Amino acid sequence: AGAHLKVTSYQDDAAKVSVFTVQEEWPGLDHPDDGKSFIYPIVVADKGVVVVGNPRETVDNAGTPVTNAGMVYIYPNGMNTAASAIVKLTPPSIVANGYFGHDVDIAGDTIVVGTREGLAKVYVYVRGSDGWPTTTDKILEPGSSNPFNRGFGEGVAISSDGSTIAVVAPAGGNAGAVLVYDKPGNGWEADDDFDDGDPTNPKRLTIHQGYDNERAISISGDGSTIASANCSASQPGRAGEDVCRGWVYLFVKPSGGWVNAMDANYTAGHARWRNPGEDGQPQDWNEFAKYSALSDDGNTLVVSNHFQTGADVPGSVRVYTKPDAGWAVLHVDHPNSIEDTAGFDLTVSSPRNQDVLGQYIAITGDGSEIAASRHVRQEGTERGSVVTFKRPANGTWANDSTPDDEFLGPYVGANLGWQTTYDKTNNDLYTAVSVANKMESPLSVFRITR
Repeated sequence: AGAHLKVTSYQDDAAKVSVFTVQEEWPGLDHPDDGKSFIYPIVVADKGVVVVGNPRETVDNAGTPVTNAGMVYIYPNGMNTAASAIVKLTPPSIVANGYFGHDVDIAGDTIVVGTREGLAKVYVYVRGSDGWPTTTDKILEPGSSNPFNRGFGEGVAISSDGSTIAVVAPAGGNAGAVLVYDKPGNGWEADDDFDDGDPTNPKRLTIHQGYDNERAISISGDGSTIASANCSASQPGRAGEDVCRGWVYLFVKPSGGWVNAMDANYTAGHARWRNPGEDGQPQDWNEFAKYSALSDDGNTLVVSNHFQTGADVPGSVRVYTKPDAGWAVLHVDHPNSIEDTAGFDLTVSSPRNQDVLGQYIAITGDGSEIAASRHVRQEGTERGSVVTFKRPANGTWANDSTPDDEFLGPYVGANLGWQTTYDKTNNDLYTAVSVANKMESPLSVFRITR
């Protein structure tokens, strides 16, 4: 399995070439139940365990189909998991539009499952000596008096060491928050709901701008740095469309531990990239910071910028490296007035029409490789792909328009790259592919052979 053909293509940069890979065999994971499929799946992996959230799945509840209740599937042996070994997680409360599995994350023996407004809870599953459980009593929730309880759970992340869980709470108004939970001394499986009755857990990192995003939170391996992308679709952009014009918040843990704080006291860097538009005037590039990814070591931040102004919509990926003095030196007072010069652009030298490069992004734990989707929006005429960029040998990222590798979808019209992710430990690269560039069509989850 995984046979592939590599074709070297010489591009504009004479010092570097891209290797285009057509993978002839695709080891993949399809939905384990006949007649069902993955729709808008969320894929994460660690130590060979693959977890797929399927938030739009209809779930049977005593003979009644419940729309968008959601399911989560655990593949303990990754692509080699036998059908009988797949672990199916059903939402503890089956409700319409609960979107169980709206976001998922894994760290070793712990899986975190997010939801949406129908549930507004986060569930934690801890693998024991008998394997992964199918039920859990461990529920994280903000509490009824928390102003950020609306949308709680739309985005989740757990540090690789398992010590910290971060949860997005968009709130749906003019403010939002990231709620941070520290692992109790007796473990996540302890009988504690972490609601407002606990004065020490969680900590609320408040964002002063409208926070209207999801699935866009990541955390360093030791839980000391949290990246939260904020992309609110509330302003007119290219051709009058309402688009995200966002920025990224970086929260850095104080020496004494996480505390409740407004962003002015906490934010180490929230930058919104402004770039000259086609008319030479500064413009916001559309949908900057809809997604972000932080390396496990906390030193490299990747931000999506996939829907640029201009007819071709080539897209790009923005990379920030932690300065020697720390992330705080990138702090700006107001994201509406800056022109970002701190980052680097990863692009392709010969973009195809409507590439939207970087809609989905991922980074390895050590920050040495970045993967980005390259969707082609001309339905049925091209193959989507995943491109990868390796950090230069000198250890410093720079502007780069020549990917090191590009993995083409398995057939014309395949939209490869949905929810691209790396295994946190072994850096295996996973992605999903849909038919005819339609995300609502059935998707399969693939491991890319490199």
